[in-house]
Amino acid sequence: MRKWKLQLKCNRTIDEIAEWINPARGWINYYGRFRKTALNRIFALLNVRLMKWAQWKYKKMKGHSRKAMHWLGYIAKQKPTLFAHWELGIHPGDEQ
Repeated sequence: MRKWKLQLKCNRTIDEIAEWINPARGWINYYGRFRKTALNRIFALLNVRLMKWAQWKYKKMKGHSRKAMHWLGYIAKQKPTLFAHWELGIHPGDEQ
């Protein structure tokens, strides 16, 4: 995930980010079959990376991590199947 440099992709929409990340669904299915709880930390980190992306993308969220995480939580409620890990129930704000 570090190599993705998600926060630098601020020219993309959240839907484009989801299309770009969701091919990892096969990876999630493979590793999550036996160690689902181990993936929770990784998905929490992915939510933090998405929060940082939102802070880079939207000026009103710059420096406001709580506001960015709340916005992501709102998006997760509106579109719960947007990201593969959101479908598993690991939504932004759950880990705080």
